[in-house]
Amino acid sequence: MASDFTINEFKNLNNLIIQHGRQSYLRISELINYTLWKGFLLTMPQFFFSFFCSFSANSIFDDWQISLVNKVFTFFPVIFKSILDRDFIASDGSFVQKCLPYTYYIGRENKVFNLKNFLWSTQFGIYQALALFFLVENMMKGIMTDDGQVADFWAISLTMFCSMFTIMNGRLLMSHKEHSVMSLLSLFVGSYFTFCVYLAVSSYFDFSRSWGTFQILALSPQFYLVCFFIHTVNFLIELAVMYYNFQYSEDLNFLLLKYIKVNNC
Repeated sequence: MASDFTINEFKNLNNLIIQHGRQSYLRISELINYTLWKGFLLTMPQFFFSFFCSFSANSIFDDWQISLVNKVFTFFPVIFKSILDRDFIASDGSFVQKCLPYTYYIGRENKVFNLKNFLWSTQFGIYQALALFFLVENMMKGIMTDDGQVADFWAISLTMFCSMFTIMNGRLLMSHKEHSVMSLLSLFVGSYFTFCVYLAVSSYFDFSRSWGTFQILALSPQFYLVCFFIHTVNFLIELAVMYYNFQYSEDLNFLLLKYIKVNNC
């Protein structure tokens, strides 16, 4: 977006502006909205926790988790989505390609990155963080395992972080318009695999304050049930919002996507 281009034929402006320019605006705008939402989802549980710790400097999450969530755990899926994701391709047909110039208005009129979407991203992130914090805090109380292990502070903390991690990747996966091999590899290898490695390493080495916690959580059916329940609730909410936009929006982009889905079916 900040380079000089040499164009040998005037007709090539169509691909440069209508396709690549439009996709560039979509990718950057969706990246900003997702980053804002993820930032609120990560920080608001710590704000809610401050009411339970007398507004001290304690954090609900381990320092390593806060440092690695953006730099490692969710880094590769976001990067590959921002580079590879696209809504319309040449195989969608000549009708869709002819309509593409009419969809250029989304950048000109700021249809994706605007005040409305900014407020929606922040408010939705706060709501999900609120549900995440209080659901985990209440559902993880009591005995977790058959040998009488009770959920302590770090068990609740790690359960909350695992649930939040799945919510982050789940929303990113649902927002993909095209699922490529690279995007799926970045998600399952670059994100989930590295997170599992961190859980394994932090269980046997005491560099983390939650050292040894996952060894106990891995034996607790309650841990898996809580993570599954929270992820399912958020997934259904995301699905309802996407379904409403897909079915009832009169925006040309959604109408074209609906046209493609109907014809592919």
